[in-house]
Amino acid sequence: RYWMFCSEGIVFGAILLISGWLYAASERREAQLQKLQDHFLAGATHELKTPLATIVLLLESLRDERLPADKRSRYLATGLLEAERLERGLTNVLTAAGLRTTARPNTTEAGDLVADVQHALAAMEARAIAAQVVLRSELPESLPMQRDPEAVQLVLRNLLDNAIKYSPPNRE
Repeated sequence: RYWMFCSEGIVFGAILLISGWLYAASERREAQLQKLQDHFLAGATHELKTPLATIVLLLESLRDERLPADKRSRYLATGLLEAERLERGLTNVLTAAGLRTTARPNTTEAGDLVADVQHALAAMEARAIAAQVVLRSELPESLPMQRDPEAVQLVLRNLLDNAIKYSPPNRE
């Protein structure tokens, strides 16, 4: 009987030690995940606040009604682009967080990548002008391919947005 109690005690002690180790490991993992989530939220918040602040400034400038007509139209165009940027940012955050409830089907269709690049450049032109950055491109005449046009635009506009954001002003 003595050996039976000892062996049961050893097994029970081993179970307690393993359970304690597993609990500590899960606590460490939870803390690490919380830190990653906080970092993600801080970055996402920054990325969303920037276009929002720009929109607010543009609207305040337009409210004064002292701007010439050509500047008003440029401010409106820039505001619309910033609103698009904000929407893209929100979509990216929701997608990255896995919170998007509607799965978008992967739809590829024939198209021209050069036309896609030109479309993205035109869409980002006002933002580039506002940042005093010149967008230049050297493209072939055409580049036919199968692609998801919406996904290509998202990628191209994100790349151009980053290029504009991190380029010094008044440079080509």
